[in-house]
Amino acid sequence: MLTPNALYEAVKAVNEQGADFVYSDEIVLDSTLKKLGEYHFKPDFSPDTLRGCNYITHLAVFSRALLAAAGGGKRAKRAGPRGGREDAREQARLLRRARSQKAEITPRR
Repeated sequence: MLTPNALYEAVKAVNEQGADFVYSDEIVLDSTLKKLGEYHFKPDFSPDTLRGCNYITHLAVFSRALLAAAGGGKRAKRAGPRGGREDAREQARLLRRARSQKAEITPRR
């Protein structure tokens, strides 16, 4: 579930700051979506940390320019939902093309 302003904030960072890639913190809710489970406050962008730990997961937004430079978004070849390993592989492929200084984390609100 996304907050009402999540996509707005991500697109704003891409447009106003020239970010190639935007990601956000997360909260985990229970199955009723009413009880808070835990917070995932993510670190600032670090390619070295990301190689050892996929801390980005969700919400992640890539600029259209980055997707085009990297040959477009690829889709998993298997049926069903994508797993974390496929997400991490796709993110790594795209981030090799990103300008690391332009990766942004959306503001905590």
